[in-house]
Amino acid sequence: MNGADLKKLRNDHGVTQDQLADGLGYTTKGDPNGSMIARMENGHAAINRRLELAIIGFFFLRQNSCPLRLAGCPIEITHIQQGSSDA
Repeated sequence: MNGADLKKLRNDHGVTQDQLADGLGYTTKGDPNGSMIARMENGHAAINRRLELAIIGFFFLRQNSCPLRLAGCPIEITHIQQGSSDA
């Protein structure tokens, strides 16, 4: 995932930079630090694999649909069954 992918994903889902920053734990003095998201989107801060997975998790939990296609996976999870277990 690069900065352009992140910006498109965020805009497609109607999420502000501050909302994403808060969801990922980027805060300054307890307030969301949206400038960190802007740095990622503009290519001034790297998006490593661990951060990419955290971003995917944020949108999965927020929208209950997982944008895995941006991470290179051809499938999309559209719902979660709660209370079921394969174990």
